[in-house]
Amino acid sequence: MSDLSVTETGPASVKAGSTTTYDITLSNLGPDPASGVVLTDALNLLTPTGTFTANSFSIVPAASDPDSFTAAFLPPVGFTETANAAIASGNVDTFVVTCTRPTLVPAGSTVTSAVSVTSVPRILMIGYRPMVPGDFVG
Repeated sequence: MSDLSVTETGPASVKAGSTTTYDITLSNLGPDPASGVVLTDALNLLTPTGTFTANSFSIVPAASDPDSFTAAFLPPVGFTETANAAIASGNVDTFVVTCTRPTLVPAGSTVTSAVSVTSVPRILMIGYRPMVPGDFVG
């Protein structure tokens, strides 16, 4: 079974109209490889007058990452990164996310980034055999 961990680091505050960068780190703590890994991040700017979306948003995997991913964007602002193969135990992948905060967002607004990771569980079958005619299913 794999044990996936995801962390996110970035600045504590951002000025309206400015561009900010934050890092997302995905780790497989093992002991097994992780299959079907999908990293998801949804960025929201919560304000007293409603929710705004960033003017621009991009994600770039670090050049030194041991794994490869396929990016997809989630409207209005967010992304998924899907691993192209199983992530080996001990591998660490880092993504650099850049976004521009709209100038209309009032001071004191909160930026939230809901990052999560999922994978397909590995099923271990002990004593498995195919069903044959006459087997009882109940």
